[in-house]
Amino acid sequence: QMIAAEPTSPDAHLALADLHENWRKDTDAAAAALSQAIDSFPHNAAVRLAVARHHLAAERTGDALEQLRLLAKLDDSYILYESPRKKDTLELRPAWYMNQLYRSNLYAALDMAWRITRDPLVVKGLVPDNPEAKIVLQAFLDFKGIE
Repeated sequence: QMIAAEPTSPDAHLALADLHENWRKDTDAAAAALSQAIDSFPHNAAVRLAVARHHLAAERTGDALEQLRLLAKLDDSYILYESPRKKDTLELRPAWYMNQLYRSNLYAALDMAWRITRDPLVVKGLVPDNPEAKIVLQAFLDFKGIE
């Protein structure tokens, strides 16, 4: 009924996937619901992160890594808007800016990829080729003590 009332709600499809996966043990139906969640908002990094988390919880690490790879291409939550102070912020990296990086979907994707693989090359391979994404990567590597 929830999906009929709001068919483009990714939350409804994620909840349905959880129901299928954990209660009905129907992985095919769960996969279909996860696909519908993504189709509801295909360019939304947060939805892809939720789907990746679902796959990881179901021990489908390959599917989780694929969603993380796609998420990394879509996410812009770590990118600063253009302003006269942007250059200074990127150089000085004040605490508020670092907190923004730590809360980004890209940082969450790097953390999940690390938990799945423990491979720095996999983590580094997720990062888009832009200077601000590389700052997120460096913050992640520094926090984890990875070289």
